[in-house]
Amino acid sequence: KRFHPIVMALGALPMQQELVETKVPLVEAYVRGNDLNRVHWSDTGGPTGIITSGKSFTDVEQALALLDVRVPTLQLRVSWPLDRQAVRSFATDHGLETIYVVEEPGPFIEEGVKAALLGVDGVRAVYGERGESGAPLIPSYGEVDPEILAQRLATRLRTGVNASAALARLDQIEDRSFGPVPRVTPMSCGGCPYNTFRDLQGEKPGGAIGCSSIRAIGAYDHGVRYIPTMGAGGSIYSGTAPFNGNRHIYQYLGDGSYFHSGRGAIQSCVQGGVNITFLLLYNGAVALTGGQRPGGQRSVSEVVEELLSLGVGRVGVVGETPYRGRASNVHNYSLDEHPQALS
Repeated sequence: KRFHPIVMALGALPMQQELVETKVPLVEAYVRGNDLNRVHWSDTGGPTGIITSGKSFTDVEQALALLDVRVPTLQLRVSWPLDRQAVRSFATDHGLETIYVVEEPGPFIEEGVKAALLGVDGVRAVYGERGESGAPLIPSYGEVDPEILAQRLATRLRTGVNASAALARLDQIEDRSFGPVPRVTPMSCGGCPYNTFRDLQGEKPGGAIGCSSIRAIGAYDHGVRYIPTMGAGGSIYSGTAPFNGNRHIYQYLGDGSYFHSGRGAIQSCVQGGVNITFLLLYNGAVALTGGQRPGGQRSVSEVVEELLSLGVGRVGVVGETPYRGRASNVHNYSLDEHPQALS
C-alpha cells in the first residue's frame, strides 16, 4: 500500500512493527523466564489435557474434584500475548492427543491455542466452545460454573461406570433442596432522585449502566427501554429517532455516568435534533458501586452552564436549592413540582 504523506499511519507503521516484532516476543520471553504460566497435575498421564485461564482455572479445579479425576492442566496466568512455546511444550511433554480449552467467554484463548498447535505431532484435536461433533461444549455466554464443566467433561475424562458414577453424584448435588430464602427486591437508596422522579405518564425511559438498570427487573415492570454502556444512554436513541418520527422519550442519566462520559450522549442528541428529555439525577455519588464521589464532579450550577453550552434548549432544576445563574432558559422547580417540570 502507498499512503498519502499527510496520513498519520505512515508515522505509526514503525511503532506497529516494533510492537509486533520486538515487544510482543519480549513479553512472551518474560512470561517464560518468570514461570508465570503453570502446569498442574503433570504426573497424572493420559492423552487428554486442559488449558485454562483466570477464574476458569478455579472452576476446572473444582470440576475435576467433583469428578474425582486429575488431568494435566496448563494455567495461563498471562492469556495475551499467548506463550505459544509453553502451549506446544505442554502438549508434547505430556504426550497429549486431545486438549480442551476452558474459558469464559470464548473462544479467545482457544483460537490462539489452535494456531500454536498447528502441525504439532501427536495432537489430534483441540476443543472448547464446540466439541467433537461441532455441537456447543463449553458455554461461551454467561458464567460457567464447576457443575456445568463437570457435566460437560465427565464422559470425556472418565469412562464407563466411572463416568456414570460421577454424573450420578452431580445429579445428587443439583437435586438438593433448600428451605425458603427471603427475597429482597433491589431498590434505590433513601433520598435518591430515582425514588422521587415520577409522573412519566407510564412511559418507559431509556436506562443505562448504573442505578437505572435496577428498574429493568420484573419488580419494576421492566421499566426501562434499554441498558446500554455507561454514559451512552440517549445516544442510542439518536440513531433510532429518524426511523420512528422522532417520538419523544425520557432518558435516565446519573451524575456519575454524566461526569464519566454522558456529555457525549447529550451532545449527540443535540446535534441530531432528537426529541428527548434527559433526567439527570444528581445525588453526588456513584451509588451502585459503593457511593464513591464521581470523578470530575461539578456543582449543579456548573452542570447547568455546561448543558447550555452543549446546545441544550431548555434546562429544569428540580430540588431544594434553585439555580441562581443568569441564563434565561433555566427553570427552577421544587421537589413536589415534578409534573410541571416534565410538561
